[in-house]
Amino acid sequence: MGANVGWSFGTSREYEAIARGLTDAREEDLVAFADAIRAGKSLAEAHQIAFSSVLGPVYRRVTENWFGERPMWFGNSELTPGQIHEVIRESRARLAELLLAGAKSVSIYIGCGHPRARTLITWDGACAADARLTPDGARWTPAAAQGQDVTMWVMVPFNTGYRRPDDYGQPTGMPAAAAARSTAADPTEQVEALARQLLSRHVGSVTDRLRSAGVVVDPDGTVPAQHEPLRRDLLNTIPVSDLLYITRWLPRDEAVFRGTVLGLRGDGIPQPGRQGLRAVFDRAVLTPPVLPPGVPADMAAVRGVPLPPRRVGPGIVITWM
Repeated sequence: MGANVGWSFGTSREYEAIARGLTDAREEDLVAFADAIRAGKSLAEAHQIAFSSVLGPVYRRVTENWFGERPMWFGNSELTPGQIHEVIRESRARLAELLLAGAKSVSIYIGCGHPRARTLITWDGACAADARLTPDGARWTPAAAQGQDVTMWVMVPFNTGYRRPDDYGQPTGMPAAAAARSTAADPTEQVEALARQLLSRHVGSVTDRLRSAGVVVDPDGTVPAQHEPLRRDLLNTIPVSDLLYITRWLPRDEAVFRGTVLGLRGDGIPQPGRQGLRAVFDRAVLTPPVLPPGVPADMAAVRGVPLPPRRVGPGIVITWM
């Protein structure tokens, strides 16, 4: 379960299933879900309370990868895992609350490669008053949602699970023949081995450059806090095409960056009191997708899900300050 560059319902259309589960849910289940999050429950706990039958153990495993004690995000993320968790919790609660206020349906699209995690929730009735944040424990009520179709666009950092588009550009330092095999119809042991080789090369390169600068690197990839800016600068020199190749060809639920010097530091525990959350109203939001070099601007998202219109407002952006 993961995101893709460009918009999709997820690598296995799992966000389509989540949205359908919310849309079809009984009112009491929506209340239970929203209230669990407003009471400080984790996303996985709230999901288990209200929607245990939707995705079930698979979803719990993925939320552990994203928001557990050792999350899987790539290390150039501008938010900590706990802050990302808060953004997603607030956003998902708002979907339930929009449905409770009379919205007709919700849809969820997700895209990765965005260092600053955020969501954009759009519906025709959105207004500036909807950007307010409620006190802890209190439910949010939109100004106008009756009969509306609601869409949430989820923008997250690199994780894993890419399968399309078929051409991300040639990874650096790889033989041309090996790069050509990245367009094969299905992953093979050979291209998976090449992806692991590429990952290992970048882990080794960043580690060596840190140690050359006198930085102590622990076996799990941790560095002292004062050296985080240097580590981040080094991560940002890794070509996007390499990251795409690595995450495309390794198993889709594998936390490839976790436990390496390329991984994001911190845990995914929700932040007490939600301090730092921010909600912003925008009348005419331009969807990214912010595509890296080498990715066609008109690419199709995974499994045939079409790219949305470029202009999708009005909406509320949920992020962390």
